[in-house]
Amino acid sequence: MGGPDFEEMKRRPPCAERDTTIWRYISVPAFLNLMEDSCLMFHQFIRLRDNDKREGMVPNDFWDSMPEDKSLRENAEENLSKLLFFTYANCWNMDERENALMWKAYAPGGVAIQTTVGKLMDAKLARVMSTDSKGNGWPKIEQCTIEYADSWAELKEKGYRHNDIPLNFLFLHLKRKAFRGEAEVRFRIQSPENFPVQANGSFITPKPEDAPHWCPVTFKTLDWIDQVVTAPSTSEWATKPIQRAAEKKRVRFSASGI
Repeated sequence: MGGPDFEEMKRRPPCAERDTTIWRYISVPAFLNLMEDSCLMFHQFIRLRDNDKREGMVPNDFWDSMPEDKSLRENAEENLSKLLFFTYANCWNMDERENALMWKAYAPGGVAIQTTVGKLMDAKLARVMSTDSKGNGWPKIEQCTIEYADSWAELKEKGYRHNDIPLNFLFLHLKRKAFRGEAEVRFRIQSPENFPVQANGSFITPKPEDAPHWCPVTFKTLDWIDQVVTAPSTSEWATKPIQRAAEKKRVRFSASGI
């Protein structure tokens, strides 16, 4: 009998269900940018290492399980590096309710945006960086849940198999178990400006180090937001301008229930 079917092998984390409730914890300036400009900032994947230096890295024991092929490893690591520089992420917490630890870690005195996976996925884009959206064409927001493991051995126990193929997509969505309390779903997008088209139709790929740290994604409307919530213990004077900004955009507002 042959080995397992390659297409059926587990090589990437699953997507979150569309009706999953999600929260994005942000600063007040980021919230005002969203309300005033309908803009959500996506962070360059490589910059996620500011919070965890192991973000997007290959588990130490992964290459021990792969063929001893120097060129394979070099090509895989080069491709992973490009993905880290040219792909942009926006990270959300999956939870039915607001989370006190997430407030403390990511938005003390800030704001939380609450919606569902499906609503964010279906939101109509007006612009990505400075490129106007062309209907339902590329680029699009995609999503995948985060897998939490400290080694390839642990990933194998979860059912992952590589079939001698580098799993760069998985590594983009892999974090250490120390972060599993975040229950993260990661939305990602690639900027069209990273791959500008020449007159002959070919693409120019810039140097990774020249890629912008941030990718502004502008929405046509904010009707995908279910509500905005102010952080616990936010003072009345600080709450009022946040409430006014939300109500101006006809977005539901509420104070934290924690």
